[in-house]
Amino acid sequence: MHTELIETINEVGEKRYIEFPINNYNSRREKLQILLKKSQSLLTFGLKSKKIDDDDDEYMSYELVNLIERVRMSLYRNDDITPLFAQYEEIKRYYKKGSMSTVNLSMG
Repeated sequence: MHTELIETINEVGEKRYIEFPINNYNSRREKLQILLKKSQSLLTFGLKSKKIDDDDDEYMSYELVNLIERVRMSLYRNDDITPLFAQYEEIKRYYKKGSMSTVNLSMG
């Protein structure tokens, strides 16, 4: 089990640190919920920028919908979620290939 440290100031102005355990299950669930939201946003972005009659876009939309479903199922399983983040990054690269941003915000 991991711990998290919070810095606070008591009533006389002294800094105090509080350490508390983080449940790995909750941390995993939070990561999956973030991935789910990011994937749904990417799907919305992809559908808005979709080119008419582009087979690649249709395939990637299908892959993204499939990923969203796998993320939802993983919320109720105890499987390895690392491949989900890798697949998200691959799909994101496809949709954002014209973007100048290269910051990786994944939590995987």
